[in-house]
Amino acid sequence: MNWGYRKGNRVGHIALLTGVGVTAVLGLSGCSESSAETKLIVRGVDEVQVMSPAQVAALRQPVTSTIAQDATGKSSNVGSTDTVPLNVDNRAPEVKLFAAYQKFNGCLKADGFKIEGNLQDPKNPAFQNKEYVASLTKCAARSDILNVLRATQEATAKLTPEEVKGRNEIFKALSECLKKRGWTVELSVSDVGLLQPKQFAAADGTLNERDLDQCLTETGVNTSDPGGP
Repeated sequence: MNWGYRKGNRVGHIALLTGVGVTAVLGLSGCSESSAETKLIVRGVDEVQVMSPAQVAALRQPVTSTIAQDATGKSSNVGSTDTVPLNVDNRAPEVKLFAAYQKFNGCLKADGFKIEGNLQDPKNPAFQNKEYVASLTKCAARSDILNVLRATQEATAKLTPEEVKGRNEIFKALSECLKKRGWTVELSVSDVGLLQPKQFAAADGTLNERDLDQCLTETGVNTSDPGGP
């Protein structure tokens, strides 16, 4: 898992989404095994963003249940036989992306696989394993990660200049904290001006979630609101 970190020939893509850990964001599409060609695509760093404190708080809120309204506009009784309660997911897009990745990654692990090599490289030796390719395709479908990723992209495109500035300030502070702990952090800038991690790894080439959690606390990501109104 990483924000586009590289260790040897391994390439991963992660997004910092919560103050309780780190997760990877993988966008891929695949054809069935019967197709003449299998195509796997990993989205670029422009699709990875830092989550605002307000959205972090939203992660800790349960999915709300909304009761369908009748023709008069009044809420129907829960026990009514005419209506069925509808689950409305009001979580932020980035939070949904976090959940989708968790489901995707868990699906891969259940099949006995993990992300292997550079999924952007058509010559990736891992693609010679048809079972691995089938698992990637199946897990992407089951987690609905592509649709969730698309929704996250749309939300990113709607950020105001103030929100972009606020998120960049958070990311700069987080990056400096991690660098003091021996991390390598290289940045790039997205089309909307968001700072994005190009290279992101601890001194041993891995992701140390303890470092991340401590830096999230030290930089006040969970207590400030840089991108809010």
